[in-house]
Amino acid sequence: MFPDPRNLPAYDRFSFPSTTEEASIRSFISTAENEIAKLEQTIAGLRSSVALQKSIIAPVRRLPPELLSHIFVVADASTMGERLSRQTKNLVIGVNAAWRAVALSTPSLWSKILLDGAVQHMDPSRKVNSLLSRQLKLSGQYPLTITYISYGHNFSLRGCLALLLEHAHHWKDVYLHLGDDDDEIFQTSSVAFPLLERLDVAGSGDIYAAPAAVDLTLRCPKISRLGLSLYSDLSPKSLLVPWTRLASVKLHAEPQFIQETLDLAHQLTSAELYPMRTLPSDLQQTRRVEHPRLSVLKIHNQEATLREDDYLHHLFSLLQAPALRELDFEPNAFKREELDLSITSSLLSFISSSRCSLTRLNYRGDADQQAFLKILSLVPTLEYLTFAPQFNDIPFSFIRSLIRSGSDTLLPALIALELDGKLEDERDLRADIERMLHSRNAATGAGTLRSFFFCWTPQKTDPVPLLAIPGLRVSWKKIGVTE
Repeated sequence: MFPDPRNLPAYDRFSFPSTTEEASIRSFISTAENEIAKLEQTIAGLRSSVALQKSIIAPVRRLPPELLSHIFVVADASTMGERLSRQTKNLVIGVNAAWRAVALSTPSLWSKILLDGAVQHMDPSRKVNSLLSRQLKLSGQYPLTITYISYGHNFSLRGCLALLLEHAHHWKDVYLHLGDDDDEIFQTSSVAFPLLERLDVAGSGDIYAAPAAVDLTLRCPKISRLGLSLYSDLSPKSLLVPWTRLASVKLHAEPQFIQETLDLAHQLTSAELYPMRTLPSDLQQTRRVEHPRLSVLKIHNQEATLREDDYLHHLFSLLQAPALRELDFEPNAFKREELDLSITSSLLSFISSSRCSLTRLNYRGDADQQAFLKILSLVPTLEYLTFAPQFNDIPFSFIRSLIRSGSDTLLPALIALELDGKLEDERDLRADIERMLHSRNAATGAGTLRSFFFCWTPQKTDPVPLLAIPGLRVSWKKIGVTE
């Protein structure tokens, strides 16, 4: 069909074809390029046809719409930290008509809203508003779960809070960290929140203070969980909050505020407490506060420059929680020279006076060994234990105390044990750990233990695997070595 280029005269680098030969070659090139264009068009058509037919027989077409809808919701959860335009919900609607139809008919897919100004600033505020408006419309009557953070980034989320407040009647679970402009918008709004069950607001406690305040008592008839981060000197009695209706609180506040709140909110089942600053010298409350329903208590210190050990002693001396099942405790210990191990004794007194049946204890801090073992002896119902000292080693005697031995066994119901700290060096330490695990192994019927985590400094003489306990899930992390 075409002349064979190999039949053309060979030209070296100093030769050039004659006019006739040049015309022949150009004709060949033109004809060949036209044919290539036709073939490429044919190939493109075939590829398009193959892609279409592959999509027709794709397994995903066999998925019922309700299953595809569920997949979208699960996939969207993993992209919630992205800006709106990159979240799964806003991507799947552009894949094909079928996926778009499923996504648009799934209100739950659009009911979870995460807006962080630090992320959204990558898109123009007009685009963010447009996407949010569409999402709110597509969420329909579905209750809304909202995380909204405009603090330090008001500009990128301008207008978004106003849009959210237009749908306040669908708010159910909400976290807000507002910038100054949004703080004023929220405080001056008059909308009600008839479905709101949880509200967590960072840094704006005065928006609940009378007289110009958001009245949660009247406007949130279903609220049962409240989180506050207060950096001002307020009393809980000055806030328009239905303390007696609350089942759960999360408080970043001064000890005085926490103390008064615990005295008011006597229906609590869960409390997260993050004391700030020091104990006021005028806090003289001596009356015990009993919380008969409190089952989950979390106390953490996150202020590296502040000491509130005195407050924790005071709190444990006043609080009683007979229904307590889960305790997560991180005492103040930011410097080795400031360790106050007596806090363990105060915790012991609290658990002893409460006579609670703990099932989970997470203790992240240094402890007085004797007092800590007494605590464990008081809670034979404990199933999950985490002990994570910050500075001191975990003594080998602690491991030996956990070896199961007849009716006097410590923690007979233990299912999972996590020792997240350096173990004290001792010649037979690994052997003691194996003895303890064998004595508690649920797989052999010796005990109830199913999971064990610990820290270990590897030695050249260590066997591989380090611990082989049939049926027990053992994991560990290396410490004291450099990679």
